[in-house]
Amino acid sequence: MVCWQRNKESGFTIVELLVVIVIVAILATLTVSAYGGVSDRAQASKAMAVANAYVKILNMYYADHDQFPSTLGGAPLSTGSVCLGNVSDYPAADGFGNGECLYNYNDANFKVSAYQPFNDQLKPYATALPNGQIARADDGSEPRRGIRYDQWSSSPYNGKFVQLVWGLKGNHIDWCGPAGQGSYSGYGVTWCILTLDMR
Repeated sequence: MVCWQRNKESGFTIVELLVVIVIVAILATLTVSAYGGVSDRAQASKAMAVANAYVKILNMYYADHDQFPSTLGGAPLSTGSVCLGNVSDYPAADGFGNGECLYNYNDANFKVSAYQPFNDQLKPYATALPNGQIARADDGSEPRRGIRYDQWSSSPYNGKFVQLVWGLKGNHIDWCGPAGQGSYSGYGVTWCILTLDMR
């Protein structure tokens, strides 16, 4: 008489499979979070480098003219704001019009754009103007994607006081670099402010 012995099938149990799936999901979440942090820090470093490049250009302009370059009335905001960089640096996308770095969800007239006559004033001080566009930051009312130049020309400022302003995703004041002292955060966005005051 021949006895057939049945081999026990080997394999994973449902519990073992679930444990492996949970571990893989946790590792994937940690990896995505770490990448997001690295990407955001890289954007912050890029913005600070571009802002510093413009500070050098603006200081050279100031040395020659005893005031900062004028926006020449080309900005709708009362402060006289323009986006730093060429119009071509800001293509129309994601609700932004061509050349725009800031708009307001609630006010169609509240926009800031790159402005060529302003750039023409800077060209003698740079072989090529740095691209001022950075990653989009949205606080729920004003999406931004670039570095803004704000000028106060009226007394007592008289063209001697300007600010560079940009938004970063996340509440990380320290990512603003030396500009962090004048910066603030809220609604998941940090606003970096770099002031040039020659008064």
